[in-house]
Amino acid sequence: MTISPQRIGPECPDISWVAVLNSRQGKYPQRGEEWIRATCDAVRDAHASGKGIISSLGLKTWEISLWAAGKVGAPVTLVLPHSKANPETLLEQIAEDYQIHPKHLTALLFPAPHGPHRPKADWPERDRLVVSFADEIWPVSLRPGGNLEALVQSGGKPVMETHRVAYHPMEDHPIQPIEQADLAPWTFPETWPYLTHWTHSFGGPWPGEKPADYYANLAQPGTGNPCSSPATLRRILEEKLLRGSASRMPGGQRAVAFTALPPGPAMETMRYRKRFQRWNYEPYGIALDRKMLLELGARPVTYESEGCKDRENLFVQGQRSGRADWSVEQEWRFPGDLGLSQFGPGQAVVIVRNPQDRGDFQAISPWPVQSLTDLGESRTISCKVKP
Repeated sequence: MTISPQRIGPECPDISWVAVLNSRQGKYPQRGEEWIRATCDAVRDAHASGKGIISSLGLKTWEISLWAAGKVGAPVTLVLPHSKANPETLLEQIAEDYQIHPKHLTALLFPAPHGPHRPKADWPERDRLVVSFADEIWPVSLRPGGNLEALVQSGGKPVMETHRVAYHPMEDHPIQPIEQADLAPWTFPETWPYLTHWTHSFGGPWPGEKPADYYANLAQPGTGNPCSSPATLRRILEEKLLRGSASRMPGGQRAVAFTALPPGPAMETMRYRKRFQRWNYEPYGIALDRKMLLELGARPVTYESEGCKDRENLFVQGQRSGRADWSVEQEWRFPGDLGLSQFGPGQAVVIVRNPQDRGDFQAISPWPVQSLTDLGESRTISCKVKP
């Protein structure tokens, strides 16, 4: 027996509803991608014609149409799996995250037999329901022969082709590791009185960033990932704040991760993590005085070779995961967020990949900026360097 989705939210206006469809794109969307512009244009034109938008969550291809609808004030119906969250509270949070007027947002909640641990298994049903409840289909960037293309062809709904563009997911181009021969001498010191937080690229909102702000940034003219590792470092310096993350932390606790390794050896442990489709870190970061961090509450991670028995202890980690030996990273953690204003001029060093980066970062940094690859680097920081 098919169970009808549960409708929540304000009364749904009696208008035509448009599904703006995109197949999955690259993990790290770039400003200027054609499908992003076309999606925003389609939402704007649908609203100008007096129509509403039917969308979902969980993929950026759905969420950008949701954000675009909020921007132009279009009514939105979301198709979502049932969750443990209070439905009304969930809708309020979505409206806040995507800057949508609560009176413009309703949702259809459908049973999700696979649950939150296997959300992808429920995507086909979600896609089917979106097309089923839509009055019109406006395809944008669909993979030939894909699930959405098949739904469009078999759905029997009017199809508006005005905004369709070719399906060309942009390839991800993460920053590559630096060869040891290209690293500056200062990156291999005899002593290193700092702990370094290395950044990495994000394929979505930064920690603490509203999805609406991320998509507004992504939709701006230009090129490149708005949440690349250099952009992440810039945000840290502008906010003077390291935001803790709960990602893969014991007990879901939020913490800031550091390494005790000097920059040169740290670059040698830079690895691409296929499971997460990103590097463990990239060559942009900030090094902070170790003694002060210790006083503030940072602690080294203890590695357990037989597997982590205390899964709630923030400072205990299993030594291995598959072939990876995490103990080589010499990780430290600081619980929660870490404000940087308390670190004086001699207590921090900003680290960038190239000499060309240094000027831009020095303009916003109260601390010295060092380049990993400037072989002619004459300035030194407060540590002993190997001869």
